[in-house]
Amino acid sequence: TLRMLNVYVGGWKSGGKLSAHLSDGSAPDFTDASISGSGQYNGVYTLSYRAGRSGQNLLVQWIQTSGTGNVTLQAAALSSPGSIAGSVVASSVTVDLSALGLRDWGHWPNYDHKSGVSAQIGNYSKIGAGGVFTYTDDPRRLGWNNGTPTLNGSNTSGIWIGGAGNGFSITAPADATARTLTVYVGGWKSAGKLTAHLSDGSAANYTDTSIAGAGGQYNGVYTLTYQTAASGQSVLVQWVQTSGIGNVTLQGAALQ
Repeated sequence: TLRMLNVYVGGWKSGGKLSAHLSDGSAPDFTDASISGSGQYNGVYTLSYRAGRSGQNLLVQWIQTSGTGNVTLQAAALSSPGSIAGSVVASSVTVDLSALGLRDWGHWPNYDHKSGVSAQIGNYSKIGAGGVFTYTDDPRRLGWNNGTPTLNGSNTSGIWIGGAGNGFSITAPADATARTLTVYVGGWKSAGKLTAHLSDGSAANYTDTSIAGAGGQYNGVYTLTYQTAASGQSVLVQWVQTSGIGNVTLQGAALQ
């Protein structure tokens, strides 16, 4: 997990050197000697770090290198700046993707998505070895009025794949801005697992296996709220069949 440590140091009539060392040596040490002063001075170091394996630690040293004065230590604050939280409901309620997906939305099987913007929800990728097929009898209807390549639509279509270990993945952008991604999945005579992963590892994955329908068709709506520690990141969402003789389905997604 990526962590962030702020260290508040300073000194008086001196120069100092800060060093940060990972106990497993999985990255080069960070060093800096740019903070100094002919009188009193302060510095705030922001250290973002992640070890190569669990159970490690970060050693931070602040040492006087020159001058007749001193160096000071005031405080430190540790955080995991990214976050991801999720909730799920079993629902087949009709959805207006255009109203919900203010940033972007996507609908399958044809990958209709919001027009007039650069696509933020990418087309799906297949997980596993099964074939991907279209179906048209979902209990849930998804509609839109600002799409491309289809401008207006409303249907009960989606895509399905069968077999344990098979499923779908989609991505959406992530940075320090909190975003909400709603994902419309389901299945038939199966159980599935949804996993949401931040590309910078700044928060633990969100996982859920509560949506299932051993006796027939079922629907689930996942609402994921997330942000990352760094800019230019993404969230990867995977919906994979874990058991059953049937399949798992993907219908749509909306980004707020």
